[in-house]
Amino acid sequence: MPPSIIDCTVTYCRDENNGLKWELFSYLLPEDILKSIAACEITIGDEWKDELIWDGSTHGGFSVKSVLIIIQNEGSEISDGLWRQIWRLKAPQRMRFFIWLTTHDRLMTNAHRVKRGLATDPKCKSCIYEEEDTLHILRDCIYAREVWNKLVPVAEQDTFFTLPLNTWLRSNLEKSARPIWPILFTTAVWWL
Repeated sequence: MPPSIIDCTVTYCRDENNGLKWELFSYLLPEDILKSIAACEITIGDEWKDELIWDGSTHGGFSVKSVLIIIQNEGSEISDGLWRQIWRLKAPQRMRFFIWLTTHDRLMTNAHRVKRGLATDPKCKSCIYEEEDTLHILRDCIYAREVWNKLVPVAEQDTFFTLPLNTWLRSNLEKSARPIWPILFTTAVWWL
């Protein structure tokens, strides 16, 4: 998040003649959120009796910083810095977003498709043996293991292949003895 807009209010992000200054924040938010914002009518003036109060701050005013605090505390599994690790990665935005989706277990796996009634078989289409969940696609499938076996040092493989999803992500996104590892890991996950 650029420091120049961290404390911005809606008033700052709006021009009376042209509406919202999308260039200030549109690159920071997913398209569905941008559409929700665009659907809201923002009226500024004393003639209106209703007043919107932002519950995310002590003064009732909206700021980007207050939203970040809410997002960071949204899930206990990401509130301890994993969120920050992801968005500070020196990787393309699409890769960081993919990792963010992964931390929330939001990849559309066959297991998720079955739960939503979009598929009937939760098994992996590549190996045909296991249920296709996020960890299976990215780490546990025999084809993913082939990739990781070439990238992960043998001494670290026992730990690498046994950690739960968010612990696995956190441990591989942290700076390690190999400074390039977080980028290599992110790229491999994205391509798998």
